[in-house]
Amino acid sequence: MHDDNPASGGPAAQLPDMSLKPSATELFRRKLAGRPQPAELRRIALDGLASSPALESTRHAQIGMLVTHTDRTWWDGLLGRALAEQGLELTGKWSRRLVSSAGNAAIRGSEAVIQVSHFIVRETHERNRWPIRMQGLDCPNATLLIQLIVEHELAHVAEYAATGKMRGHGPAFREIAGSQFGHTEFAHNLVTARQKALDEGIRPGMRVTFVHEGTRYWGKVVRITKRATVITEGRTRMKCYVPIGLLEAASVRRPAA
Repeated sequence: MHDDNPASGGPAAQLPDMSLKPSATELFRRKLAGRPQPAELRRIALDGLASSPALESTRHAQIGMLVTHTDRTWWDGLLGRALAEQGLELTGKWSRRLVSSAGNAAIRGSEAVIQVSHFIVRETHERNRWPIRMQGLDCPNATLLIQLIVEHELAHVAEYAATGKMRGHGPAFREIAGSQFGHTEFAHNLVTARQKALDEGIRPGMRVTFVHEGTRYWGKVVRITKRATVITEGRTRMKCYVPIGLLEAASVRRPAA
């Protein structure tokens, strides 16, 4: 007779394993404590893509693919899994609105979104002054520039996943960007909209003139983004958004009406 009753001297009952598996967030924190080889991982990340993000296309899927692939290459996808535990999806996209910063990371609704400035990447690429310095590293082409921007923004998201906060370029961010990606600098001197305007002699506060539909206007530059915001002179003042290339410095006063 088979007796499983411990009190009667039979075999002890098999108890269920009560040990708890660590969460993806905890596993991600442990992963951040490691010291990877960023140059080798960067090569793997770029080589592993079927096609690197092309400047000729603004398909969001390209940046999203690069974000996901970088997470998998560096952290075995643990960043995405940690964010999923917190109800967030890791996404990436091009941005046509970013003109003063190369990238941006933000928590928006149910997404942790990484954006890369198409304007800044395109302008830097078209100036063709490679190599440039980016994040303290030599950057010989636009493909690597996009990768370095993604890495920088991923460091912000990684801080959020591990701590629940983004604190700008504070100590936690710098530790992640440095230890994981080998970044030593956290600002850039890429071609922003303001820099492009300055190169063409246009700056905020300046009097300018431009022609629209055969009529010449005079006014003052009050802001520069992708276009210049100009407040025109005259009885009927207008706020106009003018492409930088259409503006000229106003060397003479506007003729009297």
